[in-house]
Amino acid sequence: MNDLQRTEEWYQQRIGHLTASMAKDLIRYQKGGITLQTDTKITNLKYRILAEQLTGQATEDHFTADARRRMQWGTEQEEHAVNAYEIKTGSIVLMSGFV
Repeated sequence: MNDLQRTEEWYQQRIGHLTASMAKDLIRYQKGGITLQTDTKITNLKYRILAEQLTGQATEDHFTADARRRMQWGTEQEEHAVNAYEIKTGSIVLMSGFV
């Protein structure tokens, strides 16, 4: 596991910022490509980020049990994926915190 992620400091740095976890709320997948959402999802996301910026508190994530399970699996497999990537590409992965 990346010791720089999922720490209290990492969670605090994410407050009030658009993160990859939120990106799904900005895009719509449709035949022929990806387009920006134009519905209430964007408005809700704007208000969520604004609320976090004003209060300094994270808003609650509303993930389904299935999504949480997939995220947990991804977290557990991250080290294996990094190792496989390094072997395949010959590149060295440098871990980071919130970017």
